[in-house]
Amino acid sequence: MKIVAFLLAFLFLLPGLTLARLEGQEVRIFKVYYRLAGDVYPALSELKSPDGKISVDANTNTLIVVDYPANLESMAAVIRELDKEEKQVAISVIIADVTGELIREIGLASGQVVLPEGNLESVIGLIKANKDSAVRSEMVVTAMSGRPARIGVTVDEIYGYALTGRRDGELTLEPLRQQTGEMLEVLPTVSENGKILVTLRPSSSMIGKDKNPREKTILTRVLINNGDTLAIGGFDSAGHESISASPAYGKKSKGHASVVMFLTARITG
Repeated sequence: MKIVAFLLAFLFLLPGLTLARLEGQEVRIFKVYYRLAGDVYPALSELKSPDGKISVDANTNTLIVVDYPANLESMAAVIRELDKEEKQVAISVIIADVTGELIREIGLASGQVVLPEGNLESVIGLIKANKDSAVRSEMVVTAMSGRPARIGVTVDEIYGYALTGRRDGELTLEPLRQQTGEMLEVLPTVSENGKILVTLRPSSSMIGKDKNPREKTILTRVLINNGDTLAIGGFDSAGHESISASPAYGKKSKGHASVVMFLTARITG
């Protein structure tokens, strides 16, 4: 095995490299399981010595490294950290119009509450049973830990026209377009102990009365247990525009209801 490893290493060494420069160096083959070896290569390159060499074997998804023992140990530690099975997170979002009285009854008056696993169903039941409250929409998306996902509804809206000159000298009216609606960008990160750090950036874009595009956005970050629900909202609109931290904020809720978002994150793989 040592002979094979040496030959593999020798093949990718630069021409003219003398054996004297290999003195004290070792050959190590690192197998990468959950990522592409080529993606790990840049991180290892920063750790190698000036005399060290790294080769990527795409067929076996391995990294062949010749370097000093201390550098090899540092590389091994980095690979252990990077080469981990990625966790998959299912994210379900429920948007509801909820009256101020019901918001206080179910304990959402603080604006941001974490509901333990199993409590969401009863809360949604209370909302559906209340004649002045209603579930507006439900959405589900799956994201990998550490990677953002986007959900929402938008439309391509024309908000004006602009004169554009053509090469032949003619002027034409070109429509000015804007994607309007509600979007929610979610970034779930699964920790070593199984908790989920949820980073949310809900945004609402619209065409204002002055015919100019407008956008509102809020950024929040919460650490929750697997299966828990993050409830955000509880702002009394009372006929005014609700500015709650939900994908639908900026829209008027019916009556004295406010917009509340219920986001549940669950590790599925």
